[in-house]
Amino acid sequence: MGSSALTKHGAPLLDTHLPSRPQLTFYPSYCYRASPTYGAWVKIRAADLYRLTTRAGDDNSGVTLQVNCAKRKTVTPAVQQEVHSEDDDKIGFAAVAHQYATPSTTRPLATSHHVTASTSSPIDISSLQPCTRVKVKGILYTLPISKYTPPSINRTEAMNVMILPSNPLPPRERFRYILNLDRFQILPDLASELRFWNERTSMLTEILCLPWHLTQEEVRSLKEVAEEEAYKRQNRAARLSASQRLRAERARRKVERDEAKLRKRWLKEEVLRKAEDERVRRLNQAFQERLMSQRSRNGSAGR
Repeated sequence: MGSSALTKHGAPLLDTHLPSRPQLTFYPSYCYRASPTYGAWVKIRAADLYRLTTRAGDDNSGVTLQVNCAKRKTVTPAVQQEVHSEDDDKIGFAAVAHQYATPSTTRPLATSHHVTASTSSPIDISSLQPCTRVKVKGILYTLPISKYTPPSINRTEAMNVMILPSNPLPPRERFRYILNLDRFQILPDLASELRFWNERTSMLTEILCLPWHLTQEEVRSLKEVAEEEAYKRQNRAARLSASQRLRAERARRKVERDEAKLRKRWLKEEVLRKAEDERVRRLNQAFQERLMSQRSRNGSAGR
């Protein structure tokens, strides 16, 4: 499925068919919740992943920007290929990460041991065969370039499925964005593919290609909400810390009380042991004296 399936002129709509934009305004991260794409499933192509940008300092936030709209979740149509396969009809490239369930030490792994990214629910990916057109739904996150490692051909590795372009991107660019698999849907026929492309085109033209604007009052309100939430988080953390300190102090005092009780009991038992030792020593001494006296009497009688 090439880009010509999207535009009549064979070029991506995102770059060629848009007028020049004015200078964009990028808002602070506390404004992201007001973005029309934040927290929503955004329908894009695999090739569109490489038109996304991140802001300096937000590399680990899991938030990407298209125009100036912030988003985390995407729905991406793709043709699944084996690792290192490059024949996918110019659809673009995306890396799909399959999460694996933690193996149990008491029983062998089940046939379907993959889990979803958001809820860790079991998911069966056996229908994801090479050259299968599929709508992939997942949470987009950024992989730092410094952490890039080539994918393994071994099917047991976590990142074992990817979608490659006819002119593949440089290896260091391939895994810039990773789509953590949450669910997928097979596109069985052309009608389902066109339906998805229409949905994606509508979202592109109505939302993704339009700059996101906030008034100063909205920014101020969002900042107040963020500050209030940060204050509540600090209070919860302080209460939790105080509660933890109180529990630790109670535990320490309980240990001290138990140690004092044990010491007192030991001292009391030590006094009893000493008294018992003295009583036994006296009884033994008296017994030895009687025994020696009896022996001396028996000796006198024998002579």
